[in-house]
Amino acid sequence: MEEKLCLDCGTPIKVGRKDKKFCDDTCRTNYNNNKDKTELSVGDYIKKIQNILEKNRQILDEVLGPDRDKRSIDKRDLLGRGFNVKYFTSRAPTRQGDIYCFCFELGFREFEDETIMVVRREREVIC
Repeated sequence: MEEKLCLDCGTPIKVGRKDKKFCDDTCRTNYNNNKDKTELSVGDYIKKIQNILEKNRQILDEVLGPDRDKRSIDKRDLLGRGFNVKYFTSRAPTRQGDIYCFCFELGFREFEDETIMVVRREREVIC
């Protein structure tokens, strides 16, 4: 019969159920805590980024509401909602040279006083 090894530490598993994967609770916990830190497949990586972008867009949409195209918000409030400023779909300059980062049609610009201006632009027609 083939000797089973602990998935975390690699020591032989001598007692327990025949489908046992870990030598003890510590190894099981350690393995499960570290498995999320392993490198993602390309597909999973893309899905994770897509989820972040969709969440960012949803948060910006909630900040603006249905009847606004522009609104200022405290950066802490935006971050507190789970917004991640590192992820956006495009950057666009204004006529004045300011740069807005966009999550699809909703954009944001950070100011030095820790406020963020959120804007809505028309959706582009995709053919």
